[in-house]
Amino acid sequence: MNILTITNMWPSEASPWLGTFVKQQVSSIKETGIDNEVINIRSKKSGGNNFSYIIAFFKIFIIAFRSKYQIIHLQHWICWLLCSGIFWKKKVYTVHEGEFFLGGYRKFFISLAIKYCDAVIFVNHKMYQIYKKKYPSKLIRFIPCGVDTKAFSPQNSTKAKKHLSLDSNSRYLFFPASPNRLEKNAQLLQQWDEELNDKRYKILWGGSISYQDMPHYMNACDVLITLSHYESDGMVVKESLACGKPVISTDVGNSRRYISSSNKGKIIEPNLSALNQAINQIPTQNTVASLLESEYKLNCTAEKVVHLYREVLIK
Repeated sequence: MNILTITNMWPSEASPWLGTFVKQQVSSIKETGIDNEVINIRSKKSGGNNFSYIIAFFKIFIIAFRSKYQIIHLQHWICWLLCSGIFWKKKVYTVHEGEFFLGGYRKFFISLAIKYCDAVIFVNHKMYQIYKKKYPSKLIRFIPCGVDTKAFSPQNSTKAKKHLSLDSNSRYLFFPASPNRLEKNAQLLQQWDEELNDKRYKILWGGSISYQDMPHYMNACDVLITLSHYESDGMVVKESLACGKPVISTDVGNSRRYISSSNKGKIIEPNLSALNQAINQIPTQNTVASLLESEYKLNCTAEKVVHLYREVLIK
């Protein structure tokens, strides 16, 4: 089986965090013996520019016309738009875009891509339910991106703090996103820190943390906090649970599915009172063990994607 993956989400020096889940999935699929070539369109986020899409348009057509690839796997609605005229290839579209819930032109194009692709993978369960009902005969699957549990696994908290040169006696809250990204709602945690923290916790802010160091930060903290206004899935939630660390999250993406019990954390309303209450109730982890269900491990989700490829070729 030969797959051509087209994405504008891929790690780079400019954005080391961008699309790590896509890169991991491609690598995991290759491990199953599938030939999977990647066309990475370098968007502004990854240090490129809009001209990259024009170059990609011609590159995609040339490769699709000459190559042996049976399926084109699209990792963004813009990627679908670029190859919407390639009618002689099967297309699988993974819907990563949490902006769907904001409406507007993005939702319009996402809906078109869903309608006209041969199969669709949703990483968000709510979206999956909506479109499974709308297109009952279409190949539609709920397959959230998997977690690399070789990288994200429980470590000794003291060792993790030492690795990061943190104070071993201090307690830490970890906010993994950049506080400059407005949709991540960092100002709520900043307000809590100023008004209610009283020096109980130190806060570790994300934004420039390398992928390699992310597991160390998760293991060094007492709890991971994510307060986004919207998410499609919630990779950091799964990764933190894989490290055995509870999560405080707003009810976005699949957080409610992942944080399914009190020892895994708490789902809150995005307000100061709810955040403070959740922090005061942070569970004490007596054992260092993963809190992530096995179905969300990288090898399991990769097998599901490969199975869908086979279904697409049969249909």
